[in-house]
Amino acid sequence: MPTSMPGTQSTVSAAPAPGAAAPSAKPATTPSAPKLNVVLLRPLAPTIATCYDAWAEGNACPGFPQTKKTDLTVGSDLVACGKYLKICISGRCVVAQKRDTGPFRDGRHIDMNLGTVWALGFKSLYHFGVRKVTWAPVAGKPTRSVASTP
Repeated sequence: MPTSMPGTQSTVSAAPAPGAAAPSAKPATTPSAPKLNVVLLRPLAPTIATCYDAWAEGNACPGFPQTKKTDLTVGSDLVACGKYLKICISGRCVVAQKRDTGPFRDGRHIDMNLGTVWALGFKSLYHFGVRKVTWAPVAGKPTRSVASTP
């Protein structure tokens, strides 16, 4: 009778031959990873986005100029300050820079400035509301801010 089903691994181990040295057990050593406060979401996976008016809120990333409401910026916990995100919804995409923190509700990871909402084709913060978007990090400084396809 077989010791395991086809396509599975057997858990039965053979005994060492007489006179052979027993295999030495090495302690399992795994390098300890540094602890990071990073949200582990897959790029291009759907996430919940909200929007705000930066004119009223300000700027939480040090070293960046005051954000204007027409800037293509976001607040997010997905990337570090100054990095860029490509955000897509309904076949339209925009590349925005992270210059703020937030959103501060569970399950929401992108908080878009009014300029970003306009670039995605929405008339106002109220028309956008809270929606699912897809996102991806962008390496370096992008050459285009708005693209028509994801």
